[in-house]
This record gives sequence, C-alpha cells and structure tokens, in this order.
Amino acid sequence: MSSRGCLNSLIAFLLVVLACFVVGLGVQLGVAGAARQAEASIATATPTVLPSATPEPTATHTITPTAEPTPTPTATIVPTRTPRATTTPRPTRTPTITPEIETTTYEVQPGDTFSEIARDLEVDPDALTAANPDVDPTLIRPGDILIVPPTEEP
Repeated sequence: MSSRGCLNSLIAFLLVVLACFVVGLGVQLGVAGAARQAEASIATATPTVLPSATPEPTATHTITPTAEPTPTPTATIVPTRTPRATTTPRPTRTPTITPEIETTTYEVQPGDTFSEIARDLEVDPDALTAANPDVDPTLIRPGDILIVPPTEEP
C-alpha cells in the first residue's frame, strides 16, 4: 500500500472516530441533528465543526462529614488483693500421764468358751471382747492368749 493510501485510510479512520464521538456527544446533550451531521460529514469525508452546546450543570453529590460518636466512658475494673485466710495456731497438747495398769492374761484351755471365761474371771463379756479386738469370740482355740481387763472394785 502506498503512503498516500495509508494516509487516506488513517483520515477515514479518524473521521469515523470523530463521528462516533460527536454522535455520543449529541446523544448526551440531546442534540438530534448532531448525529445526522456526523453521518453526512463521514459520507463526504469533509470535516465540519459543530457548534458546541453549553453544558447544563449536573447535580453533584457532596459528602457531608458527620460527627463521630463520642465514646462512652466505661468503668475500669481494678483488681484488688483477696485477703488470705489466717491460721489460728493450734494449742500444744499436754501429754497426759496414765497410771500403769497391770494387765492379766489368760490362756484358753480345751473346752473353754468366751462367755465361760468371762464368768469364771468375773469380767463383763463386752469388756473382755473390747480388750481383745483381734479375737473372734466364736473362734477361740486352746493356746490363745486373752487379755483380761481389770475389774472395777466396788
């Protein structure tokens, strides 16, 4: 293609772009004849300058700053020391001196029963049982050693 042909193609292209621009401007401004004039100028390939319409003012949105809400004061919780429990000193035990009691023992003989032993030794059967907590009264055997509690004197 020659440089003259390229130049003509470029001019035609620019005219089409200009026409599209003018048509778009005409539609925006409400000028109906601008489209027809643009079409006519493309057909003749002679550029024409259209009078420009005075644009009407458009509404613009303005952002009005709003006041920020004032923060509400909140209570601050301050930790306090928790009182500790105090211990009361325990009283010192005073040792009690118990008089030594002589204990008497009895060796179980063949045929003995717990109640007979208590009767023969003149001891309460419950006291004899309490003095021998490791012995089952129904299972005594000859040779077992029983502790005989002291008898209370009247």
